[in-house]
Amino acid sequence: MDTEYGNSYGYARNPMATAAVVLGVISIMTCLIFYISIPCGAMAALCAILSRGKNPMPGKSKVGIVCGLSGLVLSLLITLASVWTVLTNPQMRAYMERYLQYYLGDSSFDLDQELATMFPALKGILGLDESGSGGSSPQDGSGGHFDGLFPEEGTDGLFDGLFPSDGADDPQEREDVGEGSFI
Repeated sequence: MDTEYGNSYGYARNPMATAAVVLGVISIMTCLIFYISIPCGAMAALCAILSRGKNPMPGKSKVGIVCGLSGLVLSLLITLASVWTVLTNPQMRAYMERYLQYYLGDSSFDLDQELATMFPALKGILGLDESGSGGSSPQDGSGGHFDGLFPEEGTDGLFDGLFPSDGADDPQEREDVGEGSFI
């Protein structure tokens, strides 16, 4: 029941304002996933501003702006807090360095050195001296708090030693394994 002045309920439809509210709510709901939340929050604010046209901003648009910017700011704060925690906590840096060494296959990878090279302003935050050392890696060459977290050379994988073994690692040595068994 649309009339020439809008619908029968007395207000005009504004699809941009509706899109702003929907994108704003998505931005808040996905604030832990910054690559979804930040674009949705920015698009919500943009849609809300564009929905205004020549008229004053409708209430739906105001809700869209508030939700979109709230999701955007919340997502930025969570992301920055996470990055700050990894950069300032020596145990987290050691864990991240060990993970990157395993992932890249380069046991000489030094996270502190790479970060100091990419972002010289971080030298003070990381506690690097002029020689570039002094981060999360111990000086004696051991892995620090996270020794044994990732497999060393010559081991089968991450789960070695995690589960108790009955002593027979080869399936053919077990008594209960027959020819038709899938184990």
